[in-house]
Amino acid sequence: MAAGVAVQLGGDLVVALLAAVAALVIDRLQLRIARRRLPAFYQQVAGGIVATLLAVGAAALDEQLDLGLDVSLVVTANIVLLLAGIGFMGALQDALTGFYITAGARLTEAILSTAGIIAGVSGGLSVAAVVGVDLPPVELGATGIQEIGLTALGSAIAAGAFAFASYSPRRALLPVAAVAAVAVTISESVQVPGIGRSWSVATAALFVGLVGYAVARRLRVPPLIVVVSAVVPMLPGIAIYRGLSLLGEGSRRDTSLGLVALIGAASVALALAAGVILGEYLTQPLAREARRVEARMAGPRLVGPVRTVSRRGSRGAAATGRRSGRRKEPDPDGRPPAPPRTTPPPG
Repeated sequence: MAAGVAVQLGGDLVVALLAAVAALVIDRLQLRIARRRLPAFYQQVAGGIVATLLAVGAAALDEQLDLGLDVSLVVTANIVLLLAGIGFMGALQDALTGFYITAGARLTEAILSTAGIIAGVSGGLSVAAVVGVDLPPVELGATGIQEIGLTALGSAIAAGAFAFASYSPRRALLPVAAVAAVAVTISESVQVPGIGRSWSVATAALFVGLVGYAVARRLRVPPLIVVVSAVVPMLPGIAIYRGLSLLGEGSRRDTSLGLVALIGAASVALALAAGVILGEYLTQPLAREARRVEARMAGPRLVGPVRTVSRRGSRGAAATGRRSGRRKEPDPDGRPPAPPRTTPPPG
């Protein structure tokens, strides 16, 4: 999944491999921490530190070998990886649909988990500043047709991998990847004319909400499998990393820009939840009306083909008839049918 996000952001093969290695280390480390029953906050802190320190080591190696790697994408990809396990979507959906107490509890848990990521990445960036390694913010330029195709490919890999890691049925992996690729393509295409990131993401999330529930019904899987996996590539990992790196600079201007980036990340998360919920509310009455129209146009059901009854089946039917006390036809072997029993047997 982390490798797919790195490809989605424009990283090359080496950056994708570094992101995958960092994700493997984070996964094993968080598993060990969970076995010791430490809270999820410390697991997120450890994940953020590991991702940043591996990127720092790769940046130091890049300075010596001059490989031209954008190692900041490693941190960004693993931030998206860590954000994917947080219940932001569920918390915001509960808040938007009126379940405020449940939303408050889930939102508090999500904020603490995100704070753990921020603490871990901030600690890693501080170590980078101490050792003299520069990790620049992620800078995304103009998006062209080739870049959109690469972005769609990376998002499809990330969404399919997240669905697989969440124990989804194998038959749902390719449809989830296709929905995610189309959604990210819509988001990038809407953003090209100059529309803001939040509105472009909301449009893509609306598409996921409209299509995801129909796909889930077709595959006979819960809708959350399709919806949550498809919006994973659109999580605001870039905005969070940019905001943290700017806050780490320490100047007043960079601090202001960092706060703006973090607020933008929160708006993107809200846009994802709002778009998905709106798509759900729009697709349910449309689905009911489509079923009514289909029932009206289908007409009467035709009777299926008549099946011949085998010899064993005829014997079984005769035995059933004898037990019920009704007169049956003669046995195919020519023996007369047994008379119905009127008195109980002796003894």
